[in-house]
Amino acid sequence: MCHLKSLDISYNQVQGEQIGNYRNLSGCFGHDSETLNLDYARISGHIPDWLGMVESLKHLYHSHNQLNGTIPESLGQLFDLETLDLSRNSLEGGIFEVHFASLSKLKMLSTSSNGLTIKIKSNWVPPFQLEYIEMESSKFGTQFPQWLQTQLKATTLFFSNTSISRTLPKWIKDMNLYELDLSHNQIKETLPRFLPT
Repeated sequence: MCHLKSLDISYNQVQGEQIGNYRNLSGCFGHDSETLNLDYARISGHIPDWLGMVESLKHLYHSHNQLNGTIPESLGQLFDLETLDLSRNSLEGGIFEVHFASLSKLKMLSTSSNGLTIKIKSNWVPPFQLEYIEMESSKFGTQFPQWLQTQLKATTLFFSNTSISRTLPKWIKDMNLYELDLSHNQIKETLPRFLPT
């Protein structure tokens, strides 16, 4: 067990199990382990700080559970992480730049359907180039996030119900998006021209 490269307990019925009870994994998960999949496992509790010490992690799937509390800043030190899916839980609090500090390889980010507030400065330059971005029902404030302009490889952007109410920036039409969901916002004034004239 102490040489696991992947652990998948998704789609199980461990209802009420506290994710902190898996602390013993930190002894086995750390050198060569790359994937931890707890999707739909009915896990509850806080995301433990020790996950940020599993330096070899590339894929972290924790969606559709009953996780609560805040996202630990230690996840921002997972420099090999490519996939981070924390969607559809009961997480709360803020997301700051420190949560992404060393995530230069991140390609997929999903934090949808939690109680999260995005508190990232407008002049922030991310260390990553995301391809898939899903942050539905996150609180962004009224302005479309400026840092998205740096995401030149993004093909999917789900930003429904994110409290955006100001005019969309003109540069959004220059992104190489295949999917764009801005539904259930309060976007005003003229939309950028997405279709050729």
